[in-house]
Amino acid sequence: STPPAIPQEILLNVRVRAYIAGNYSEFGPACRLMLPPTPCQTTQLTTAADPVISCGAIGLVFSSTIHASALSGATAYQFEFTRPGYRRRIASPSRSVALSFVTMPLQFNTCYQVRVRVTFDGGITFCPFGPPCSVTLGQATCPTSGMALEEGSAGMPTIDQAELNLWPNPNDGSQLNFACTGIDSSIGSVLVEITDAFGRLVQTRTLPAQDGYLKATLAFEHALPPGLYLVNVQAGDQRLTKRLVIQ
Repeated sequence: STPPAIPQEILLNVRVRAYIAGNYSEFGPACRLMLPPTPCQTTQLTTAADPVISCGAIGLVFSSTIHASALSGATAYQFEFTRPGYRRRIASPSRSVALSFVTMPLQFNTCYQVRVRVTFDGGITFCPFGPPCSVTLGQATCPTSGMALEEGSAGMPTIDQAELNLWPNPNDGSQLNFACTGIDSSIGSVLVEITDAFGRLVQTRTLPAQDGYLKATLAFEHALPPGLYLVNVQAGDQRLTKRLVIQ
């Protein structure tokens, strides 16, 4: 299995011991260490055949997929679609996204401006959006100006896809970090439930959320035995679920 990544921007105690003639010596004194944050980078829809040109694409259909330029180390890509009176954001674990949305679907014979931004920490923070590109479903004509809407435009609702991120995962069963983004900003608290593979509740907590965001560390009351678990987060009418592996 893949070992958990070393967290960034968190002070860690680091100790070292020697391995001599098949035996480990005692650990030496601890030193404090902090990994710097990953430098922010920007991306945009592909402008070369990688695998296809997505920036400026026309004649797309709802089964079409558009692609962003890949950034090494990115854990997710968030695509923003805008036109006058419309803004929709949707996150993807890869650099591509299909155009068949369920919530606030795109309209056929319509032109959209698309920007992309990435996260390197599982959605806790995002880098700035890259430059916009036009994409067209059907054969509509894209206006040459007035399409792009600035962040926070008055009266413009932003629909974000709610996301739940867990780390480390796999986990040693002692404590779990998690973050929720994109939940309803009117929600003040969320219910977190962890169940085992048989559906038995092993822990529950109610935690505060603010402005559609929640980040917390949950210490387990008792060390969880190895196995598969489900982490369920209930935020109003939104319910997010992810698998947790305890080793």
